[in-house]
Amino acid sequence: MNNKFPVVQFPRLYNNGPPRKKPSSLPSVDGWGEYGHVMTIGTVQSRGADLKFEAQHSLKGEKWKPVEPVAVPLLSPNSACKVSSVTPADLTTKGKIIRRIGEHESLKGALDFTEHMSNFYLDNYDDAFSAMGGLLEEHLYFGDGSLKGRIRETTIGVSQLNKFLENMKYKTCPFTTLGDRSRLQSYLFGDSIYDIPPALLAENIHEEMALQRNRVLFDSATTGGALGYFPLEEKERFQDGCLIYPSKAALNYLNFRKIVVEFGEEDTPKLSMRNKPVTFELNGTIRQISMGNVEEQVYVGVRSDYLCGVWRVDSKMKPASLQVIQTEQIATCINVSPHIPGEMLVTSESGAAYLWSLERGLNKIRHETENLHFNAQSSWRWCDFTAHPRVVTYADRSGVDLTDMRSPENQSQALFSIGEASECSKGERVILPKYLSDVNAYHYLITTQYSAYIVDERFPCLPVMKWEHMLESPPMFSQVLPGEPWNRSNKVLLATQRSQELLMLQYSGKTLLSIQGVCFTSE
Repeated sequence: MNNKFPVVQFPRLYNNGPPRKKPSSLPSVDGWGEYGHVMTIGTVQSRGADLKFEAQHSLKGEKWKPVEPVAVPLLSPNSACKVSSVTPADLTTKGKIIRRIGEHESLKGALDFTEHMSNFYLDNYDDAFSAMGGLLEEHLYFGDGSLKGRIRETTIGVSQLNKFLENMKYKTCPFTTLGDRSRLQSYLFGDSIYDIPPALLAENIHEEMALQRNRVLFDSATTGGALGYFPLEEKERFQDGCLIYPSKAALNYLNFRKIVVEFGEEDTPKLSMRNKPVTFELNGTIRQISMGNVEEQVYVGVRSDYLCGVWRVDSKMKPASLQVIQTEQIATCINVSPHIPGEMLVTSESGAAYLWSLERGLNKIRHETENLHFNAQSSWRWCDFTAHPRVVTYADRSGVDLTDMRSPENQSQALFSIGEASECSKGERVILPKYLSDVNAYHYLITTQYSAYIVDERFPCLPVMKWEHMLESPPMFSQVLPGEPWNRSNKVLLATQRSQELLMLQYSGKTLLSIQGVCFTSE
């Protein structure tokens, strides 16, 4: 463990661009990255002159050698899990409920109440009118004849209303001479015939449509990613490992499969799968997969909406199911401890965070009904481990706190607040906090819609690195590959959900000497 403090703190986050007396004379980069950590060489007489820079902190990185890519996908795409290509501009225009591939619905037009309410009355007429319809049935006459033989004072003929409704099926104007009488009957029954008052129905539809619209743009249920990998055996030109992933249309099958990576004479990688996967059927869609390697045992935590389970895998690829818990509220996070075998952190939308031990069960360590730093109007919560086994992080959309489980009142301290971060944007929120235990025991990765931060828990509220990732959608998944064993830079892979983008960040040195990025977009 690297317990040494950095020799020099890096002058970052409080100056935008190169440190000059006249920032206005610098060329605009139009949001594409930054000029951080550089100084200009010489003076600039005019705006059109060529600028030369030298790095304040630099480190020679490894050389990248192009090789032939692996053209064939390792696993075939899951045709039942299509990602909607709806853009935010489409969601602001009026439209209808559109049924897309699979069994999902995308909502377009959160303000088109008339269309959606009429669909509800036509498609769910039993729920909308059954009670009052039964009470009024004896007082309504739907036949074509007269009301002779009936009590005219308590019976109303609605045959003309039937003709009016039949005309509504056509595109021709339905407001004929029958419209006046039908309108009067509508006024007569308007306050009593509905089982669900229209005002209450409109409010509920608006709330549901807003939730569905936000879910199309950003679904927080899949934060953390449902994909995992750990190596089993490594040699110079050969490596085999275990790939953990969900499958089937409902993503309710958990698979453990052995993967072999071989390198040819020209360093061309070749992937292959050995044997059939070990599969477990779960009672819910798999939302997140978390892993922790402790004492040569790999513990795998799996989260669905209301169920969380843990498996143990050894080097012989024999996964064993250990325990399952059920939550009252929707679970939002599960993270496996890198320190103590059989310990996990679980959070839910209720605001509660639990330490889950295979030996002692669940123990509530913190419960917050409100957001940490400001009202972000979000019930999403997240928990992760730190360099100390009994100090954990507790996060929501407004920031990240450190919580000491050893203290009687679980004392906490702010680690990161997005509202206090330099050059933060309006509406910027925390998306994914991740403990970088494989890279540095004190480092944390925190992503937002616009930036990626590296935070050192020894220096709270002062990020040591910031990078504008420029991804179209918020990064919800991260995978880390440490480079120290091979004297290389650390690789951090960020991935999005809706836009299906991949971004690889790499930084070198135990004190963050440099950072670079490469972006890949799925067409």
